[in-house]
Amino acid sequence: MKISHSQRIAIAATLAVVIAGASLGTMAAAQDDRAMRGVRVRGIPVDGMSPSELAQKLGVAARIAQERPIVMEVGDRQWSRTPSELGIMLDVEETVKRALTAGRRGPLQWFQHTFGMKEVNMAWAFSVHSGRIDMAIAALAKDVDLQAANGEVALQGGEVVARAPTIGVQLHQVEAKRQLIAASARAIRLVTLPVETSRPDIGQDQVERVQAEAKALLAGDFTFKLPGSEETVVLPRQGLAAALGTRVEAAIDGTQAELRLHIDPEVLERELASAAPSLIAPAKDASFEVSGASVRVVPSSNGRTVDSSAAAEAILAAPQSGASGPILLLSVEKPPALSTQQAEDLSIKERVSSFSTTFDARNAPRVKNIDLMADAIDGTLIVPGETFSLNGTTGPRTPDRGYQEAQIIVDGELVPGIGGGVCQVATTLFNAASKAGLDIRERSNHSLYISKYPVGLDATVNYGYQDLKFRNDTPYGILVKAAVTTRGIAVSIYSSSTGRVVETSSSDRRNPKPPPVKYIDDPSLPQGQEVVVEEGDPGFDITVTRKVIQGGEMIHSDQFISRYRAWKRVIRRGTGPQPSPSPSPAAEPTS
Repeated sequence: MKISHSQRIAIAATLAVVIAGASLGTMAAAQDDRAMRGVRVRGIPVDGMSPSELAQKLGVAARIAQERPIVMEVGDRQWSRTPSELGIMLDVEETVKRALTAGRRGPLQWFQHTFGMKEVNMAWAFSVHSGRIDMAIAALAKDVDLQAANGEVALQGGEVVARAPTIGVQLHQVEAKRQLIAASARAIRLVTLPVETSRPDIGQDQVERVQAEAKALLAGDFTFKLPGSEETVVLPRQGLAAALGTRVEAAIDGTQAELRLHIDPEVLERELASAAPSLIAPAKDASFEVSGASVRVVPSSNGRTVDSSAAAEAILAAPQSGASGPILLLSVEKPPALSTQQAEDLSIKERVSSFSTTFDARNAPRVKNIDLMADAIDGTLIVPGETFSLNGTTGPRTPDRGYQEAQIIVDGELVPGIGGGVCQVATTLFNAASKAGLDIRERSNHSLYISKYPVGLDATVNYGYQDLKFRNDTPYGILVKAAVTTRGIAVSIYSSSTGRVVETSSSDRRNPKPPPVKYIDDPSLPQGQEVVVEEGDPGFDITVTRKVIQGGEMIHSDQFISRYRAWKRVIRRGTGPQPSPSPSPAAEPTS
């Protein structure tokens, strides 16, 4: 059979395709276990590598990339964290798998990679420790976030100083997390963090305006004149500077908040009084005079002062008005803080309770501390509904306030300490308040039982963490009076009788605690000899129950629980040498 020319061409083409396919198949089979040509992992060429070669090369690269910092920026601020610190771990095993399959998705990809017609730059495979990255992002937010702050104008050393406003910045944590994960996978080393910004109410333009106004006001002294008089008063620049400040007037109905100069009327009044003392006559508050068990109100009286509010307005208006003459300074009546009527309305008429304790007057530092503490509470007025705090009333007991070193309780022993003795005032006041039937809010017992105080009814205070507090839960005012004599201290509560009856009862002593023994080595005593310095006393727990009855109803039921440690038994223990035996007397010669 004769084959035509066209048939010969078709057969030849078919054979060529078969041969080429066989060749390509052979090539593909040879490359099945190696990375295709043109494959990279974040710029690292891996084409033609076997799985073991890939694992070795990418393992080294991953360890380096894992600890290479990613720089994060917001404006001109920068921070850096490594992927490891962020909880992002590069997965070498998975990256190797992906590198081996890259370029094998269909004949076209395979052909393009085989003949160098296409390249691919793969990202790292990774895993994320969600807890660690969330903590890292939250910690980063604390560094990134800025609270929007208004611009300010302040006076420092008599100079007007401007503080620029701060634009608020808040890290968008979810988007930051996404970007940092992507940066780790793609080996990106600089990330601009996503943030939300907020502008302050007071911008730089307002700061500059107010700064200029303040400088104009402080350019010289201000002169005032009195009504109906030629007499003038000069307020020096420094006096005005002491009273001058700024305040922000809040935005109303869509208007912008505004920074304005402000003069504190109280400070201005003080500065004007310093410049012209004759203009000021202080008001006198009503007070209470105690005579035995009764109380009378000592009337108040008004004082006189300058109208500092009007003066402040005139000073602020002066630059705009262009006025150059003296400013009229008006005098106004100044009422007392406590008027006669207000004092009488408190109905403090009689002594409703008292309590006293004794001390050794020879212990001068301790008596001094008691006297200071008593003086601090003497005359204290507690209005209805107010809670009295002993610490809040007396303040810290420190040497600069006159308190001296006397014995205090530390770790079951009496040792020298600043303020020793103040707890006697606390105990005396607590018992007076308790007997008055008042609402006791806070009370702590001493760590050791002190026998001169009623058992279970002592009170201790330590500034900052142990306080004595009680509330005036009566409709009347309360006046606290404290008096120190050569033998002790007495505290009395004055008010009006509410008819309250106070009943107290004590539990038996329980939970006995034997005294621990403390030995003190003493080389002045021979070894084996002991001297008891302190006998010690056992500790115990006790509960005092207080019931307050008014009008047949119980209004307070308290349990004052006291847990006393044992007093230490202190023994001096000899560590010195034994005394040498006395020599025997010499025998007398016989005649």
